[in-house]
Parts: sequence; structure tokens; C-alpha cells
Amino acid sequence: MMGMLTFFILSSAWGAWRKPWRRVDPYPKMGSFFTTFYDVPNESDYSKDQTAQIKNMQGEVIASVNASFKKDLDVEGTGILRSGTTVNYAGRVDDEIRYRVSSAKWGWGVGQCALKPYHTIAVDPNIIPLGSLVYIPAIKGAVLPDGTVHDGFFYADDIGSRILHRHVDLFAQEGENSYQIYEKVGINTGTYVDIYKVKDPDPQGCQSKPPTYLTPRSQKWAASYVQGLVNLADEYAALGQTDQLHSALDKIHSTQGWWHLEGNEPSDEAVATSLEIQARSEIAARATEGDGSSLDSLEMVRYDREFNGDSLSPGEVVLTFDDGPHPRYSPVIHQTLKEGGAQAAFFEVGEMVGYHPELTKAYAQEGWVIGNHSFDHPDLTKLSDADVAAQINKTQEAIQKALGGPDDFNDYFQTFFARFFSFPRKLFAPEFLRSPYGARDQRTMDIITGTHVGQSIIDGKTQDDTFSHIMWDIDSLDWQDHSPASIEDRVFKQLEANNRRGVILMHDIHPQSALAFQLILPRLQKEGYKLVSLYDMVLEYQKKVEENLDDMNMTETRP
Repeated sequence: MMGMLTFFILSSAWGAWRKPWRRVDPYPKMGSFFTTFYDVPNESDYSKDQTAQIKNMQGEVIASVNASFKKDLDVEGTGILRSGTTVNYAGRVDDEIRYRVSSAKWGWGVGQCALKPYHTIAVDPNIIPLGSLVYIPAIKGAVLPDGTVHDGFFYADDIGSRILHRHVDLFAQEGENSYQIYEKVGINTGTYVDIYKVKDPDPQGCQSKPPTYLTPRSQKWAASYVQGLVNLADEYAALGQTDQLHSALDKIHSTQGWWHLEGNEPSDEAVATSLEIQARSEIAARATEGDGSSLDSLEMVRYDREFNGDSLSPGEVVLTFDDGPHPRYSPVIHQTLKEGGAQAAFFEVGEMVGYHPELTKAYAQEGWVIGNHSFDHPDLTKLSDADVAAQINKTQEAIQKALGGPDDFNDYFQTFFARFFSFPRKLFAPEFLRSPYGARDQRTMDIITGTHVGQSIIDGKTQDDTFSHIMWDIDSLDWQDHSPASIEDRVFKQLEANNRRGVILMHDIHPQSALAFQLILPRLQKEGYKLVSLYDMVLEYQKKVEENLDDMNMTETRP
């Protein structure tokens, strides 16, 4: 009896001692989040040529720097100059990114929050409140550069215009090599991690304090500026003035709603970002309801050498992505396509190709179609003939440069020897174009379809090739909708309404697009859809046209 009592007491004591350790994650779960990384580039890692300038909000030159460093700085928002000075994003003036000198070694997040290597994350404040302390168990145990072990805790002290919904951007340290700390524990771009809430924000925390270079007046102007745009959008939509509505949308897109306000004062980015996101969503909703931002209200005129999914059979779809390449989200879509054994067409903006030519080349090497989507995404119908041609040709040149061609000899070589041998399609000659917003008229279509893009051999004869214009049937509206599940639902509802076929329009520059596509592709495959290449769709359309013409000729000559 004494032995049984002793056993019971010892068992109870053991259970009481070990119970607190049985729970691995003792905090409330906030959900599963999509991850990307960001870092601080150091000018010392680049060559010493100084062909670019970093300016402050007043237009004064802070430093002359290497152009590649400046490009990376513009992406990351914070960088370290060769002198050791840290510069931080301050805002934009006339669409030029401007900077300020930072007293924090790694730069500032929101408010007066200094970025902490491997302990700061950028978040969507609507999902994770700024100033929150969170726990990411997947990163606990990672060995940091100083030899210490990561405790899994992060501070939500930063934001980003592309960090939306259930997406977090993990701050590393200096240069992309610093991402290895995360990669060694299995966290890569596009990985989902579980996040737990440890502590709510302190109302008096660093995130609540405006940076020392800001004034309350500039914050007030940020709010009134963005609200003013929303009010204008209401008026324009009510009056049916779609051109002015487009201008309001373009203006907020180019200004982000927070810089170059009255007196050239920068405004509080943390405050204005949330306002800008609100305003953009509201204006975008009005644009979709009131004008050509929606395919339903585009002028449904079929132009010569223009194609959509009319020639597809039920169950066939073509995947297309616009506006890239983007350094963070395009690789995620790339990986999703590769893992799914799928193919797609990418209509790329020339300016973005110039920034990230390696991504364009990677797509082409997969055998995916690269299309022309203008140089900086204007409405072509509002440009002169010369400017339309320049938009097309500058983009063509950027893509050709990214793909390593063409040169006159190589072009002649392939054209001449194609008479005797079969060559793969030339990587450096995009043959398809999609106009921004789908906006086109007879004048711009004449310029597009009259633009020479190369030569091909048909039945042993050389002929000049010109652009084909590609439209879409299924509009995901992923630029507007921040919910991946909602985007997925919209795509499949439209497919059902369109006889389960069509060209699908998405974008590879938004986090929600990358997340939504990870839902859409496997569902397409599970439901038995056939993924058709853009080339095959156009060839099938031309084949059907030729068959119809043959039938017409037979009818006319029949006695």
C-alpha cells in the first residue's frame, strides 16, 4: 500500500513538472503567412563608378553612387554608403525616389523603430498590428551570424506597399547572402510559416512616434490629399467622366499619396501608407464599375491580328501574367509553374525588364512566351503615333537585350539555315503584345500590327512578322482584390460562365497574385483543365480561319 502511494505521489510530481513543457507554442495563433526577405545593400560591395545620385526630399545630392547599388537601394529602401552612412527611403518627388540620412545603423522601419537584423518583420498593419511582438517557431533555433541561436521572436515594426494580407517580409541583414540564415532552417521565398501573437503593441511604443524629420502638419496633409482623391473619384464616377477618373487613379499610383505635399514636406509614411491603400482600393473599385478597367466595359471590337480564347475548346485555358518581372513575386509564380509542369505567357513592362533581365531570361529558357506590354504602362490611345511606337520599340529592345540578342549575323544565320534545318523559336523576338489596360483603337492597332518583329520561313519562303495583339477572357482582378481565396473563386466562376475556357489575366507584381496562383493552378489541374500555350492557341485560331476560307471557296466554285 505504501508503495502504491509513493508511486502516485511521484507520478503526480513528474506530471506537474513536465506539463508546462508539453505545449510547444503557448501563444494564440494568428495564422499561416507567406514569406519573403529584404536586406540592406552596402555600396562597398559594388564597383566604384559613380553614375547615379541619391537625393533628399529637397533635391540636394546626398551622394553619387554606383548605378547597380542605387537600383538595389530603390528596391530595399535602406542602404549603407561607402562612407558608412545609412540612408533611408523618405518619399518621392516627380516619381523619383528620395532618401534621408538615418542615425540607425540598419535604417528605420515605421515611426522611430530601428530595424533589427533577423528580428524585424514588415507586415500588413490590418492583419498584424504595428508594434506587435510575434513568435515564429519555424525560425527558432536558427544560428545567427554572431553564433547565438534565434529565439523565434520578431517585432512587427515595418511595412511595405507590397506587403498585403497574410504576407510578411523578414528582415535579414546586409546583402542577399544574409538570407541564408533563414534558408538553412527551410524558410525560402514563398514558404508559409505559422505566426503566433506574443504581445500586443505598446500604445506608446516606437511605432507610435513620428520620425524626427516629420511634422504633424505633413501628416495632416497626407490624409487630406488622399481623401481628396477619393472624393474626386466619387464625383467623376457620378458624372461618368472616365478620363478624369483615370487621371485620379494614375495620380495616386504615381504619388503613393504621401510625398511632395505642400511645401515639399514629406509626410509620415506609416500613416499615409494605410490611407493610400484605402484610397487606392476605393478608386480602383470605382474605376472597375465606371470605365475600361473592366473587360466587360471595354469596347468589344475585334481588330485584325487580335486574339483571345475564342478558338479554345471547352476545358482549355491559357495562363498570362502582366506588368513584371518583379524581384519578389515573379520567382514565386515561376516556381509554382515549374512544380506544376505548367506553361504561361508573360507580358512584360520594358522598364521592369531593364531592372531584372535575369528573370525575363529565366522565363524564356523555360520555353514560356515573353510578350511586350509597353515600356512604362501608359494608355497607348492617349499617346501620339511616335510615342506609341517608342513604347513598343523600347520594350522590344529591353527584352532583346535581356535575352542576349539579336545581332544581324545571328538573325541572318537562323533565317537562312531555317530553309534546311529546324530551329527552335528565337528567344529574342517577342511576337505578341498586350496593350496596358487593354486600351486600343484602330490607330494604335495599326501601329502595333505594323511593327516588324522578325522573319519566319513558311513553305520555304521568307516573310516579315509583325505583332499579334492578345486580349483576355477571364479577368482575375488580382490587382484590386487582396484576398487570394476571393481571386481564385472569381477565376473559376468566370470560367464556368465562359464555357470552361479562356485566356486568364493575372499579374506577377502583387503578393496576393502569387498566393492566389498557388491555389488556382492545382485546382485547374485537379478539375481537368488543359493548359494550352499562347503559341498553340494562336496557331489553332489561324488554322480554323484558313479552314473556313477553304470552305467558303469550295462553296463559291461548286456548280
